[in-house]
Order: sequence, then C-alpha cells, then structure tokens
Amino acid sequence: PIGPEMMIADLVEASKVASAALIRRHLPRILGDGARGVPQTGTPSYALQRIPDDGRIDWSVAAEEIHRLVRAVSHPYPGAGCRLDGREIKIWRSTIAPADIPVYGAPGQLAVLREFGTPAVVTGQGLLLIREATFDNGEDALRTLGRSSQRRFDRAAFA
Repeated sequence: PIGPEMMIADLVEASKVASAALIRRHLPRILGDGARGVPQTGTPSYALQRIPDDGRIDWSVAAEEIHRLVRAVSHPYPGAGCRLDGREIKIWRSTIAPADIPVYGAPGQLAVLREFGTPAVVTGQGLLLIREATFDNGEDALRTLGRSSQRRFDRAAFA
C-alpha cells in the first residue's frame, strides 16, 4: 500500500524488497522448468521518459497537487523546482498547511508566519509548507525562504 505521505524513495525501496521476494519465491520453479508462461492480455501502456522540466511547480494549482509532485520527484530524482530571484530552488519535502489559518495572496507568494514554523507558499488552493529545499548548488534554501515573506517565486520555468 502507498501511504498518504510516502516519498518516491520509500516506494523505490519497497519495490526492491518486493522484487527480491518475488525472485526468491519464483526462481526455483523457473530454473527447474516448473514455471508455466501465460500470455499477457489487455491494452499495452507506455511510460515515456521524464525530463527535469516535468518537475517545475505551477503555483496556480492546489497545494495537494503540488505536494504530490514534490513527493513523486524527490530524492533520488531531480526534485520539484521553482526560481526565486533567478536562482533555482529544489523543494524536496513539503506538507499542506492546516486550512484553519486563512492566508490571502497570489499563487507563488511566500508567507513566513510563526504559526507554521517553516516558509509557506500560496497556491491556487491552500498553502504549501516547505520542509526541505536547496539551491541548485546543494546549499540549504530554507533560511533564505524564511526571510522572503511577501516575495514571489518567478513564473519562468527552471533549467
């Protein structure tokens, strides 16, 4: 099962464990000619290769959708990205802010409120709390974001 806060790294690890269990269970039959092949049925599907720009954050969508993107492209993948003053920032971990504290602003606008204890970003619906973020050189970006209340992430795509 995929939990509501699982990160892609958790799923990669779980798939390794499941793959090893499948191999242990079925390899003896395959090697001993006891396995019987079954043709696949149904319509095939194809997963095309992703590019880094697929992780670009569109702040106009709901916080829940952005949070899912962050979880899906976090480590070991390239991360969810945006720019602040022309500097690329990768957001590696986030949470959705409680809805009981209304914050009004434009999508992509940063809000630093002591109630949250971490920088928040206005989205198309709700607030996203940034828990872990780095600049493209690997330097921690949370301190900079924590001093950036009222500023907005750039609208341009990241490189």
